[in-house]
Amino acid sequence: MEKSSASSVINTVKEEGNSVKLTKIIRQKQNMKDVAFNVKRNVPLGKIIVKYCQQMGYRENVFKFHYQQKRVGDLDTPDSLDMDDDEDVIDCWSDVYSVGGKTVGIVGLGRIGSGVAKRLHVFDCRILYNARNEKPSVPYKFYSDVREMAADSDLLVICCSLSDQTRHMINKDVLTALGKDGIIVNIARGPIIDEKELVTFLVEGRIAGAGLDVFEHEPRVPEELFSLDNVVLAHHQAGFTEDCFRDLFELVKGNFEAFFSNKPLLTPVV
Repeated sequence: MEKSSASSVINTVKEEGNSVKLTKIIRQKQNMKDVAFNVKRNVPLGKIIVKYCQQMGYRENVFKFHYQQKRVGDLDTPDSLDMDDDEDVIDCWSDVYSVGGKTVGIVGLGRIGSGVAKRLHVFDCRILYNARNEKPSVPYKFYSDVREMAADSDLLVICCSLSDQTRHMINKDVLTALGKDGIIVNIARGPIIDEKELVTFLVEGRIAGAGLDVFEHEPRVPEELFSLDNVVLAHHQAGFTEDCFRDLFELVKGNFEAFFSNKPLLTPVV
């Protein structure tokens, strides 16, 4: 298989004749004469529809955390690129990361972790999880050891609560196991990750990237993170929406109604 411009692909078909079994063109349109030539030679001709990629709008990494801020449809189309120059293609496409089909390890499979797993399932991800106890009712593979799960994961998502047991749970050993191609996303609490080690791994390229919604010493954010292009920083404000506050009010109301009706609370703590 060889990557070439659309015109050179068609020329190859013409020169090689019956030895060519399939051609694929990444274009929004193609020359109908070339299509007719392929039909005559009985060589299938396929295309990738860029508009479809634009409509899908899938970004890299998990949901809003994507360390490379490009969508497939936002890139220059091959019609406007010099496809004869492989460097143009490599420079434009090499940093794109797709979450589809990746193995994702989720630390903490409570309400939030389960919601993350449910959404990742749509992307055909293989889901692994770590929790205090195995959950027989879920179809995902359970790991009692976070380091072992990190070693088997492309992406590690932190969704657990902060406790004495989870503080610095994500340490040097776990980050090493995740590896240079791994990505970590923290939407839980900052101190769950050893932030000093995380910064070192990111600066040295010992992991591929991070999406950080929380930090160990808030509101202070490590200065080194601002200069890195493999990190996305957020303010932990996803819950500050009208819809979320409406849901919160309904939950509080529901708990009061349950209490005064001698029914179990909707969200009991003890």
